[in-house]
Amino acid sequence: MVLFTAMIKLTVKFSPEYEVEQIRWTLSKLQWYKDNGYGLKFPESLDVDSEGDILEEQIKSAVNAEYDEDIYKVQEAYLLENWHKAIDEASSELAKTSLQPLGAYTINLVRYGVGGSYHYPDSVTVNIGSKYEKGLLRTVFHEIVHLMIHPWISEYKVSHWQKERIVDLLTAKFVPQISRTQEIPIEVTEPVDKVFNEHYPDIELAIKNVGLLTKNP
Repeated sequence: MVLFTAMIKLTVKFSPEYEVEQIRWTLSKLQWYKDNGYGLKFPESLDVDSEGDILEEQIKSAVNAEYDEDIYKVQEAYLLENWHKAIDEASSELAKTSLQPLGAYTINLVRYGVGGSYHYPDSVTVNIGSKYEKGLLRTVFHEIVHLMIHPWISEYKVSHWQKERIVDLLTAKFVPQISRTQEIPIEVTEPVDKVFNEHYPDIELAIKNVGLLTKNP
């Protein structure tokens, strides 16, 4: 059995420039995040609720006013020091499935935007303003699971909250010691849980059948 933890190398990145990019990206999806109940963080001096457009220079100024590299370095050190020992238990359970993590992932640390996001095929963004230490480990693992199943999620047209429930269920299987489930409506969780439990550890078949729930409610 190939050890899951030994297969993955994390490269951690952070910079004021990436914070600016993260804020721009978040603003482009602002209404979607609000509609889906996501909590968002922005620099204190940035008024995202104003009616006027937010200029690039306003974002840069707001980021630079709060940027402290030491904050990122503390969380980078924690992640790299605890990553392997925190997910050692994942190996045996992952080996039951056909999921194949990549050998390396880039982890972008930010202080703004949503709690975590993934960018296929190999990049994760984590907000260390809301996710730190154990929560940071949990979110990195959660987003890597997203990356592993993304092709099937797209192919079988699984909805957003169905996808989130599948990732929560997989994370609970792989790393129960750090997992935590999201608050997702019961009308989503009950049918997804039923399909998942029927087909696990065949993850593709489970995802395919979750996709069919939307077509055949």
